[in-house]
Amino acid sequence: MFPSASNTTESKPRKTRYTIDDSVCPPTKSYLLEAAVQKACRCLPLYLQHRPIDAKTRQPFQKLLQQLATDLECGNGDLLEFILTAYPSGIILDSGCGTGRSTRFLASEYPENLVLGIDRSIARLTKSKDNRKDGVDSGMRQDYVHRVAPNAYLIRAELVDFWRCCIDHDANFWTNHIFHHYILYPNPYPTPQRLTQRWYAHSSFPLLLHLNAHKVVVRSNWEAYLKEFSMAVEIAYDFYNREGTNSPPFNLRSLIDSQKSYNPALPYLESAKLGPHERTDKLFAWTNFEAKYDKVEERTFELVLHHQER
Repeated sequence: MFPSASNTTESKPRKTRYTIDDSVCPPTKSYLLEAAVQKACRCLPLYLQHRPIDAKTRQPFQKLLQQLATDLECGNGDLLEFILTAYPSGIILDSGCGTGRSTRFLASEYPENLVLGIDRSIARLTKSKDNRKDGVDSGMRQDYVHRVAPNAYLIRAELVDFWRCCIDHDANFWTNHIFHHYILYPNPYPTPQRLTQRWYAHSSFPLLLHLNAHKVVVRSNWEAYLKEFSMAVEIAYDFYNREGTNSPPFNLRSLIDSQKSYNPALPYLESAKLGPHERTDKLFAWTNFEAKYDKVEERTFELVLHHQER
């Protein structure tokens, strides 16, 4: 599944202290990658059943809904209808947003979208003085929700649990109105022993596909990571095409049962086959990691998965 190394005489890419290449972590053997992704797809319902959503994420998710209701002046109206009226272009998820630099940028680029920046670290979220508010240091860290722009909020939450809260809240709404989903650095875990901690081999990977975003954008300075991410989409497609979704996760059941043959990887298959490309437009760094990489001329890459059915 992995392309053979090129035999060209071109000069080798410049390395920096941040570079992750085959000398740091060799490509995953295809059978190991297949086994990890297939297990994640097969065991998703079991994974969700034995891993209940933590209150540390459920609380800020509920607080986000309450703050949206207040900010949009919903009164007794339907919050979801108010969200669609205020943000007609849908929702953007900025998963692992760190300090919120990318969240602010996305909010300015997409003023008709609701942008949600999610990160599990209160230290990262409040590193910027603008992100601090009264109460952060007095017991309110767990339910941190902070409005950073008219159309953007930062939320302290575990990513997988936040995605689950979205589906648990209203599967049809969230899986039909996520415009873009950004996962911008750093995740990789560049050791063979930690393969299943990378997003594409993690037990939650099928859940990412189930979110059904119109576009998924993943960036990294590790090209092989993104290549394996795209391969994981193909592996998931083959698995679901062969075995189907016998036990869809909880609130997704009615959504899936309404479709004769549901394959959450199918919409992204063609984009996955194209693989990642090197990021060349470096006029503006979206994240602090990107700024650090650009400063030392570290190569960065992007995988874009377009939903072909929306």
